Amino acid sequence: MDAWRFAIVSDIHIGTQRSFRFQAAWNANWQTVRQQIIDQQPEFLLVCGDMTRDGLYHRFELEQSKADLDALPFPYYAVPGNHDAGNKFSDADSSISAETVALYQSVFGTSNYSICHKNIRISVFNSLLAGSGLAEEGAMWSWLDSQVPDLESDHHLWMTHAPIYLDYFSEANKDPNDHAWYFSIDEPHRSRIFNALKASAADILFSGHIHDRRQTEHDGILFQSCPSSAFQAAFDYDGEHSSELGFMMLTVTKESCKSEFIPLAETSTLTSYGPGGNPPKALRDYSIAQEKPALDPVEQRRPE
Repeated sequence: MDAWRFAIVSDIHIGTQRSFRFQAAWNANWQTVRQQIIDQQPEFLLVCGDMTRDGLYHRFELEQSKADLDALPFPYYAVPGNHDAGNKFSDADSSISAETVALYQSVFGTSNYSICHKNIRISVFNSLLAGSGLAEEGAMWSWLDSQVPDLESDHHLWMTHAPIYLDYFSEANKDPNDHAWYFSIDEPHRSRIFNALKASAADILFSGHIHDRRQTEHDGILFQSCPSSAFQAAFDYDGEHSSELGFMMLTVTKESCKSEFIPLAETSTLTSYGPGGNPPKALRDYSIAQEKPALDPVEQRRPE
C-alpha cells in the first residue's frame, strides 16, 4: 500500500460574540489552520476535543463548530473536550454531567466509537468521564473493555481529550487543589484505560487538553499530545517550541505512522472580552455580549 496522510488538531476553541466572553483571535487562528489543513489534502481530520469555547453551556457553539467542520472537503472525527462536555468531575458548575454529555451528544453524537480507514483503525472515547460515577462512565467502560485487536489493520490508533498522565505513567494522583489535577486522569482509572488500550493492541493514544506537543511512551504504547490552534499553554514540557500553535500531519505506511508538525502560518492579534478560566455562573455576564441577541443560558443548555 502506498503511503497516505491524515491531519490531527486539538483545542480549536471556536466561540461566539453572543456569549459572555469571546476570543476573536482564537476564531481567526482556527480559520488560518483550517485552510492550511485543506491545503495539505489529508484523507481525513482528527479533532482531539475542545471544538468550542463554551459548548458545555451553549448548544449554539456546538452547532456552530459542527457546521464549520461539516463544511470541510474531507471527513473528520471528533471527541469531546472539557469545553464541549465538561471538565474532570468535581462539584464545580463546569464539571462533566449527564446534562453536558447529553447536550454534546445531541449535536455531535456518541463519543465511544471506532472507524476503519485503509490499513488503520481509530477508536475514540471521552477520558474525562473516568471517575465521574455517571451512567455515561459505565457505558464508556463497557465499550473500552469490549475492544479487541483488529487483525485486518496494521495500526490501532486511539483518541481522547485529556491525557491519562502528564509526566510519566506511574506518577501519583494530583491534589484536587493543585491546578495540575485538572489536566490528567487519576488512578485507578488511568491503569484501567491503559489495560483496555493494551488489550486492543493499541499503537498510539492521541490527546489534547494541555496545548503542548508532547510524545512519551509506556509499555509499547506511544502517547502523543497534540497542538492547539487557539492559544499556547502556560507551561512548556519539551522545549521552547513544544506549545507552538499549529497542527500535525500523519504519514501512514504498513510499517509506521510518522508525524510532522505544521506551525500556524499567522497568529491573530484580535482582541477579546470577558473572563478567562472556568468562571462560576455568577460571573457569566451575557449583557456584555457584542452580538445581539445574546445567548439565553437556560435555553442553551437544553438538547434540541
